[in-house]
This record gives sequence, C-alpha cells and structure tokens, in this order.
Amino acid sequence: MIKSFNLTIKDQEILENLMLNPNNIQDDHYDYSKVVVKKPWGYEYLIFSNKLCAVWILYLKAGAQTSMHCHPGKKTSLVVLEGKVNCASIIKSLDLFAGEGLVIDKGVFHQTTTISETGAFIMEIETPVNKRDLIRLKDKYGREGKGYETEEDHSFNTQNYNYISIQNLDSQHMLKKHFGQCSISFKKLTDEKDLSEILELNSEDIICILKGKLLYRPNKSVIEVGDVFTIKTLKQFDGLRISRNTEILVIKKIDRILKISDCVSSFLEEKNIKPVFVVPGEANVHLLDSIG
Repeated sequence: MIKSFNLTIKDQEILENLMLNPNNIQDDHYDYSKVVVKKPWGYEYLIFSNKLCAVWILYLKAGAQTSMHCHPGKKTSLVVLEGKVNCASIIKSLDLFAGEGLVIDKGVFHQTTTISETGAFIMEIETPVNKRDLIRLKDKYGREGKGYETEEDHSFNTQNYNYISIQNLDSQHMLKKHFGQCSISFKKLTDEKDLSEILELNSEDIICILKGKLLYRPNKSVIEVGDVFTIKTLKQFDGLRISRNTEILVIKKIDRILKISDCVSSFLEEKNIKPVFVVPGEANVHLLDSIG
C-alpha cells in the first residue's frame, strides 16, 4: 500500500515564517558513496544515485524519532523494509509496516518514529539529489534550525554497519539484495516484454522509477522518477508503455526465493561461527554478498 502526504496551506505558512535563506540549502555536490552518516536516531547511507534521484537506507533505533522537517525543493518517497514506524505530518499521522510506502510532496513537514522494538529499516528516495535541502522545525535531539550533518558525523568504515550498495550496476550479483523483510531488485526495462514481467509480479510489490517514465494513452506519464507505486495500481492503466532506457527498483514485501549462499550465511550465524575467512573471487561473489 502506498500512502501520501500532500502539501497544505499550513506547511506553506510555516515555511514562509521561517524566513528561509536559499543559500543555506543549495547543493554542495558532496560525494556520499561509501559513507555512513551517523544520526542521533541511528544512521543512513546512500545505496544508489544518478543525476535524477538518490536512494538511501535509514536505520532508526527502537524508540527513535527523526526531526519534524521538510525539503522545500525535493520530493521524498519512503518504503519500510523492516519493522514498523509512524509517519506524521503537521496535520495527520499514519503507521507503516514492512512493504508499505509513503510519497511526500515538496515542502511538506514530516517526521518518522520507530514503533517496533528492534528498530526499523527504511528506504528513502529523494528527487532531485540534494542532501542540504533540509529545514528542521522541531527535533528532540536539539537540531532545530540546523542543516544536514557535517563530515564530523561521517563514518568511512562501512563494515561496522548493515551496509549494502547497488551502485555498481554492471555486476550481475549486485542487482538483487535481501534486506529485512523485503528484497530490493534493480531492473532495466528495454521493451514491452520486460514491462509484462513487471506487471506479473505480486499486486502488493512496489516499484520505484530511477530513470525514465511509464506512460499510457495518450503519452501521459503514470509514474516518474522518484515515485513509488504498487503493481496493483499500475495494472489499472490500459496500454501502459515504457519510455526509452527506463530503470526501476522492485521492492518485494515477502521474497520466498532464497539463495543457497543466504542459507550458508544463516547457518554460520545460528551456530555463532566467527570469524569467517573467505578468499574473494568471482566464483563466490554470492557467498561474499550474503555474509556481508
């Protein structure tokens, strides 16, 4: 299920009263690849980016809460990968479970709070790419009015975190990742056959456009970069077509197909066998990925 927070007059009034300086939210084009940004509520890191959008993984500790903030210049889509969270705007709140998503308009103030006892993992898709496009209204950690975290809050030792990346899309073993209660798959759609395979997925599976568009008669855009839709919603459009060089992410709520390497990794974890020594090579990239 995909829900939404739409821009309200209240959001606009609050933003105007804050007397925003546009220079404070201009993009500094910092390279966040292979960096974990530490937060008082947990951490986040970039798993994919292009010129149009950026995809982040957020981990919120149990009982943690993000600031009540907005992004004046970018649209945000959230998909819960594991756990349960409450998402609140200025005027309403709702609970999201694993496999559910939320689309947030530009300028909408919003806040996410962890409900599950083990924390929560969330995928965040931002369009366009600009981490400095952030205005904090309220924050229980004292960050009201402050910008995005600086290098002092960065960790370059990604091995200390549940870090994954799908940035290297030329490596076939990187195209699919299991994460929490969901799996994430990268796919390129080049013809109608590829689109048909997507429409045959489970009706509650979610897709996110990273590049290109999905169109229906007469050439009207159904879903654009940064949007998230369920397969059930897409099936409602007749004559659906893809634009040239379309790239998407597929988020499956329950992926029952397990890799053998995942079973090996789970066995090692259950038996508390560590450390594990592996000689890296092309023949065991799946095993490296699962253990990682």
